[in-house]
Amino acid sequence: MNIGADWNIDQIAAAVPLRDDLVRVIAYHYRLRIATQFIIEHASAPLSLPVVARKVHMHPGAFSRYFAVKTGMTVCEFIRMIKITMAEQRLLNDDCAITAVSAELGFGSVSAFTRNFKIVKGYSPTLYRKRVLRTVKRAEKQLSLALDRHNVS
Repeated sequence: MNIGADWNIDQIAAAVPLRDDLVRVIAYHYRLRIATQFIIEHASAPLSLPVVARKVHMHPGAFSRYFAVKTGMTVCEFIRMIKITMAEQRLLNDDCAITAVSAELGFGSVSAFTRNFKIVKGYSPTLYRKRVLRTVKRAEKQLSLALDRHNVS
């Protein structure tokens, strides 16, 4: 996804839903905005602290400290969070295989993807998909019942 040379924060938030406090920090700090844009655009590539630091023209050590102070997480934790958030969106499509999502987001293997997903979400991608689909089906059923009741009256 390439939105342009300089994304605004609304474009970043639309690409990957983030916590409001994190969105405000990223919006305020130009280097964080550029780093976030770079991470989102290159989510399918292997990303690391040196790669992202080079993009914002900082030494990896200095960028690591700057990033941690501003966001409260490491660059690697942030990359993992972005990739898993993007994976969640793709897993909503029942036709999309977990192996395909894993490969699309640059994980070396399905087990690496599953491990990282569990670190961020607390459960596996398979369980996430089952929970979401169950919730969607339950909501559809409730909506159908409500519509039936409304039409009967």
